[in-house]
Amino acid sequence: MTDTLMRLDASGTLVPLTPDELKQRQADADAAANAAAAAGPPDNPTLGDWRVGLTLWGRIDDVTSKVADLVASSDLAKQKVGKVAQERLQYSNNVLRSQLLQLKDAFGFSEADVDESLYRAHQVAQGDLSGVWPLPASKRP
Repeated sequence: MTDTLMRLDASGTLVPLTPDELKQRQADADAAANAAAAAGPPDNPTLGDWRVGLTLWGRIDDVTSKVADLVASSDLAKQKVGKVAQERLQYSNNVLRSQLLQLKDAFGFSEADVDESLYRAHQVAQGDLSGVWPLPASKRP
């Protein structure tokens, strides 16, 4: 397999990209990355995308165990928060930033972690399952 980027020409033959085509592709990729960073994390990704993002980030087990501990707590106030967090974590259609901020302690998150989790959910929604995309530094609090 070659490391050279290729494309199909008009006749259907596989040919290497020209230097100008490579520059244009990089410029397009940079523009898309800058647009996503400028938009910031989404406010309402699907629950599935959010949970996949947490899984790829390596945080899903920690989050679910923190919520389970709250649900099992003998403190009624902690139980209540745990049950709300559990509902959000398991059954919601969408994840809202405002609700995540209210439940950040139940999930073991800082405000920056909330935004990072939403950004990661957005990347999953775009079809990127690499798990190697931290929130751009310009969007960190």
